[in-house]
Parts: sequence; C-alpha cells; structure tokens
Amino acid sequence: MRKSILLILIVILLSLTGCISTGQKITKAYSGAEIPISELSIIDCGIGVTLISIDGNKEYNGDDYFCRHAVKPGMHRVTMTYYISDPNRGGRWKYETLHTIEFETEKGFEYNVNAINIKKKWDVSVIALSMEKDAKGKAKISKYVQFSKIK
Repeated sequence: MRKSILLILIVILLSLTGCISTGQKITKAYSGAEIPISELSIIDCGIGVTLISIDGNKEYNGDDYFCRHAVKPGMHRVTMTYYISDPNRGGRWKYETLHTIEFETEKGFEYNVNAINIKKKWDVSVIALSMEKDAKGKAKISKYVQFSKIK
C-alpha cells in the first residue's frame, strides 16, 4: 500500500513539475498592494479537484489546471470537491461532499492540491514545488505538504 501511494505521488510530482510555468493567469488572492510573485505562494487546482474557496472567499475557485491563486505566505484553508472524468458516463461527474483542509505556505512555492483514489477511497494530497527552476526548467525543490482536515 505504501509503495502504491509513493508511486502515485511520484507520478503526480513528475507531471506537475513541468506545469508550473504554463502561462496561466495567476489571480491575486490577497488584499492590499501588489507584492512581487517571488514573495508570495501560489495555490493551484491539481488532478481531480474543483476548488470552491480559499480562506472562505468563493471568488478564488476553479478546477483542473485552470486555477492559480497567489496568496501571502502563511496558514490557508482550502475548500474543494473531488471529481473524475469518465466519457462512458457522459463526461465529468463530481463528488458533492465538500472537503476543507488547512496548510501553511511558504514564499516561493506553488502548492498543487490533488485528489487521489487509492483502493476506491478518495483522499487529498498537497505537493509544494519551488518556483525556482533548474537548468531543465523543472522545480528545484518538491515536497509533500502536511495538512489538517477540517471537515
């Protein structure tokens, strides 16, 4: 079981390390004056997640890889649902249960929130990738993020 979780996380990491600089618009998800991106954190929707809100603000939402929200470093609460895409069932369908997690972000990192299904049980993973790149354009640092489930 532990090997399958590790394998899934490795696949997610490899797929996401190339996704940081896709040119997608980054939404300013904090109040006050503009802050350089290097001083902020980014929270994204990863695989199988529909983001409902960040810190209770429903303006900061999205799904797939079409949501990138710049936040000030610190503790953040993310509410989401999971979904799967199944062409045999007419496209995408969602699990309507809301899930809320809380985790701390650091400046210079992008946090991908992903839904994973292991042995028919849904869970969430959060992976942090540094915005700093190596010579091949990949994130220099990647790490699994500990989080608290709120509900």
